[in-house]
Parts: sequence; structure tokens; C-alpha cells
Amino acid sequence: MVTLAYVEKDDAVRKHFSTSINCWDECELISSKPSIIQLIEVPAESSLSQIVLLGLDQPTLGDILGIRVLKSRYPSIKVIGISLTVREGVVKRAVHFGASSYLGMEESDTVFIKTIKAVLKHDHCINSYAKKKYFTADVSSLDMAPMLADAEISEAEMKLLKILPTGLTYKQIADKCKLSIKTVHSHREKLFNKLNVTSRQELAVIAIESGLFRSTSEAL
Repeated sequence: MVTLAYVEKDDAVRKHFSTSINCWDECELISSKPSIIQLIEVPAESSLSQIVLLGLDQPTLGDILGIRVLKSRYPSIKVIGISLTVREGVVKRAVHFGASSYLGMEESDTVFIKTIKAVLKHDHCINSYAKKKYFTADVSSLDMAPMLADAEISEAEMKLLKILPTGLTYKQIADKCKLSIKTVHSHREKLFNKLNVTSRQELAVIAIESGLFRSTSEAL
């Protein structure tokens, strides 16, 4: 029996597709979460999953970079990106940051199960979405700057994003930046909305994996 975890931020899609997964032969869905960071935060579920199906219809930096974080903590876990609308740029980033394959959600159950088995046996599965060249390209060529630029983050919000991974409390950050705690919280909420994330942990992942945060001393 293959143990699966499913990550999808859209509640309706997650509920519907989870029902489909539960009908697959030889597969057991043991976890369903709205974000990959929330999955990582539950070791009892993430560590027991052999395959993570990651919904990437509206991917954020947190989703893409979260693949690397998950793989760094649980190297044996395989990630398969899935989406209703398959975009080459998303597939390329997902594969480069650790995904083992990619599928359109409208593929048949047979194709999903075949891909899952191939990933478990060979570590990855090349298909019409996850092309061979994506697995051999240099990940350093992927520049995260355009994705941050598209979010139109202000200078003040960017400063907060760089500090978040330090572990300082919001009160300590406010004191350090000579801001009110209310202003810090306002910047945080704007980052949540612009980057389509829901937690400080996801913001920290974005800051670290995109190269904005390099060290605590540099951030402060």
C-alpha cells in the first residue's frame, strides 16, 4: 500500500480530489493539507507519506520552495506536482526544486497510479509534462526575482520579509525597525495577500530560498 499526502489550497478542489484518491487501488491517503508548510509542521503525517501530490494551479513562492524544504527534511518523500491548467514554467520550477514528476488533474486514475509506481521505483517519471530536460537543467538558472517583482512588494514589506527568518518576535522586530507593532502586523498581512500565503513560516521559506535572507547578522 502506497501512502499519500495531498496538498491543495482550494478547499473545494481538495475535498473533491481527496474523494477520488481514496478510490485508488493500492493507495492510502493519510493526510490532506492546504499548504506544504502545514504538512511539514505535522511530522507524524509528513514522515509517513511516500508520495506528496502537490496542487499547483495557483502556485506561490512558498509552494515551489516548500518542495525543497520538504525534501531536505524527508529525502525519501517523492513529490508529484498536479494542476488543472499545466504551465511549463510551473512544471520546470517544481521539478528543479525537487518534484519527481507532474500530471494534469484530468488524467485517469490509471495514469496517476502508474506515475506513482514509476516515481517510487525510479525516483522520477518523465512524461509530456515533466520533460527529461527539466531534470538535467541547472537550478541556479531559475531566478526568483521576477516572481517577487510581480507581487509588487514595497520597500518596507521587503525589509520585514528579510528579517522574518531570524526568529525575532514581532515586538522585537518592531523595536529593531522603530515601528509600531500594528505597522509590523500590517506589513505582514500585506505580504500574506501579495504572496498568497497564510503563515510566517511560509514567508520565511520564501525569504531563505529566494536568497533574500543569508544570515541573521546580515538581516539585522
